[in-house]
Amino acid sequence: MNKAEQISADFIMAMKERNTIKKTFLGLLKSEIKNNEGRGIEASDVNVTKVVVKMNKSLKEVLDAGNKDAIIEMEWLLPYMPKAMSIEKIREEVQILIDGGAKNIGMVMGQFNKKFASSEEKADNNEVKNAAQELMK
Repeated sequence: MNKAEQISADFIMAMKERNTIKKTFLGLLKSEIKNNEGRGIEASDVNVTKVVVKMNKSLKEVLDAGNKDAIIEMEWLLPYMPKAMSIEKIREEVQILIDGGAKNIGMVMGQFNKKFASSEEKADNNEVKNAAQELMK
């Protein structure tokens, strides 16, 4: 089952459980995915993950503005979020890029993000930058 199908299944489950708040939230997520399909972007796991990450970022901004309800919605997004890359793996990959000829932090960041753009595992760009700074000394 891909992520779009999982979201639909969870939407139906929320409807059966009469959890209207979760159903409404998942409906919004489904509509964002459908909007992308209308723009010609298929509902692959990679593209659905991009929608989920974008929605999570918006929820973080709402949370920072003081709306505590966003915490619940962020928890509902967790099953669809990409896995966080470990710091050890980030350092290992950055070292490979440096050994491969990346001469500055910008090159490392660009090559790293390009290499892992379609990966299910995502890295925090600040961690990549910190690893690059440390390993390039």
